[in-house]
Amino acid sequence: MTSSIKIIALFVCVGITLFMLYSYSHTKAELAKKEYENITILQSLQAQNQALKSLELETKSYQHQQAQGKEIIITKYQSSPLQDSSCQSQLEAIKKDIKLWYGISQKGEKP
Repeated sequence: MTSSIKIIALFVCVGITLFMLYSYSHTKAELAKKEYENITILQSLQAQNQALKSLELETKSYQHQQAQGKEIIITKYQSSPLQDSSCQSQLEAIKKDIKLWYGISQKGEKP
């Protein structure tokens, strides 16, 4: 009877050892899979961060261009005050405004 208990104890020890080896290898495989997923997610995150920085720079550039465009439009289409109310001065002011509107320089050329 004692020898059968020893054999059963031996089989139990072998079974526990095999279970521990299986658990270890399975855990190691899961860990490797999680590390790969982690690396993939980090690379994706870095790509997204770079895209966001690029969009931020484009947005800042656009806002700067918008501010300059507003200033140009306000300056360009601002009506010039009349020096006197004669027909000739009114005609000259209208001609000047038309030239400004179409972007024609004083010499008659487009810039």
